[in-house]
Amino acid sequence: MNTNFKQYIIRFSRMLWLICLVFVSIVSIMPGNPSFQQFLAYDKLLHLISYAGTAFFPPLFLPTKRLCFLLAALMVLWGVVLEGVQGFSPHRYPSLGDIAANTAGVILGTGVGLMARKWLNRPKSD
Repeated sequence: MNTNFKQYIIRFSRMLWLICLVFVSIVSIMPGNPSFQQFLAYDKLLHLISYAGTAFFPPLFLPTKRLCFLLAALMVLWGVVLEGVQGFSPHRYPSLGDIAANTAGVILGTGVGLMARKWLNRPKSD
């Protein structure tokens, strides 16, 4: 793969990861809105998707799998912290189910990111 393209992927994925991390953090600590009760049925799915999307990007810019797993563990810990902080936001409540969905999302996103990393790094075939 072209070295310039690899550098572009690294910079772009790092930027997207930071954007996703900030977005997930802000949305996690925002006060809840009781009028959004109809979305509670999809709450765990939204947690899974948002954490999977966020965890997808680090394998594309980190140099080793070990660092990918370390950052994934830190993202799980960050999800636990954010879930705990929700107890201080109006109309928000910490939930073990949300922590489980966040953790599953990190595992899924990291796994897919590692597969994408492998695909991006494969040798060019003629």
